[in-house]
Parts: sequence; structure tokens; C-alpha cells
Amino acid sequence: MGEIGPDEFLAGKHLAQTIATTWVPIRPSPKIAAQACSLLELHPLSAADALQLAAALAWCEDKPKGRVFLSFDKRLREAAGLAGFTLG
Repeated sequence: MGEIGPDEFLAGKHLAQTIATTWVPIRPSPKIAAQACSLLELHPLSAADALQLAAALAWCEDKPKGRVFLSFDKRLREAAGLAGFTLG
């Protein structure tokens, strides 16, 4: 397991804080937000995972058959599979 020292941690933290000042938050569209809420009722997902799956469904225009969904998160993978995505 590669560990970093305190100086490397502080340098990384400073860089992350600097980058964060340039972030531009993007809100989900009403359709994606509504679909994410529906997904939360069907699957034990976090809100972020539900938004990710809803965005993927919007991307493929709600036709996930033949589209590959990649994730290391077990619950998100299961929900994507149930939604019709091919799991990669």
C-alpha cells in the first residue's frame, strides 16, 4: 500500500483546494433529477449514484440495451443491470 507523508498530504490538499476554486457546479436537468428520485425508490443507491445512473439512462435515451455500464460499486452495478445495461 503506497502511503504518503505529511508534506505530500498537505501539498495534495493545497492543490485540491486550488482546483476546487475553479469548479463550476452543474445542476441536473429536471428530467434527470426526477428519474434519480424514482431510482432511489427502486434501488438502495446513494443520491450521487442515482444521479449517475439517471444521467446514463438519459445519455442512451432510455434504451440501455447493448450499452456497457462500468462501475466498481456493487449496488450501482446491480441497479444498472436491472435497468438493462450490459455490465462491463
